[in-house]
Amino acid sequence: MTDLYDSNTDKGIKWLEPLWRSYNEEIKGISVFLSRMEAAIYSVFIERKFNEKWSVYSLNELNIQEMMTHNQAVQNTDQYHVLLNSGFWTNKDINVLFSKRHILQATIPITFNTKIICTEDKYATLKIPKQVTEKFQKMWRNRVGYYESYCKNNISSDNECLMQQAVIAYETMNLIECDVVDIDECKYITTWNNEWFNTNPNNLTEIK
Repeated sequence: MTDLYDSNTDKGIKWLEPLWRSYNEEIKGISVFLSRMEAAIYSVFIERKFNEKWSVYSLNELNIQEMMTHNQAVQNTDQYHVLLNSGFWTNKDINVLFSKRHILQATIPITFNTKIICTEDKYATLKIPKQVTEKFQKMWRNRVGYYESYCKNNISSDNECLMQQAVIAYETMNLIECDVVDIDECKYITTWNNEWFNTNPNNLTEIK
């Protein structure tokens, strides 16, 4: 999910800025959604709550090498963090939790090395480890069918239809704000597939 951004350039050139989030005090990275539908719902949330317009892009539509080398120069580190998200956290009453500007999500951080990924002799790509996608697949088992197929169907969806569904999803979402994020409040994970589906990842507490 990206916004037009030009405050870091001295030429006034607008470029796509991904959504950055903090995972903890040490890790801050770009937010990547496994589900295009969830990214669309998130963009509606930001527009309705904060009057900001964000758009949904596939990660492979962005210039990965440019993003990583820019971060390397600004942050003075070779580490590039990606926060991979799936589903929205709810409390025991199935109210979706948000804090400040962010909906709480099931998140697994992945760290890449800019020097290894960005070389002159190959196109920069970010490969998600199989064990990470398997954790999310296990989380949704028996609720949304085969989760990988569900996500692929979102990719092929018409953008207008996707956004229409995202608006419906947002307007039927029960949101509740929490000033302090209390992990113990996170009981279920929910996602939208023509209706809200909930799951209880009781053995996957590491994704909180």
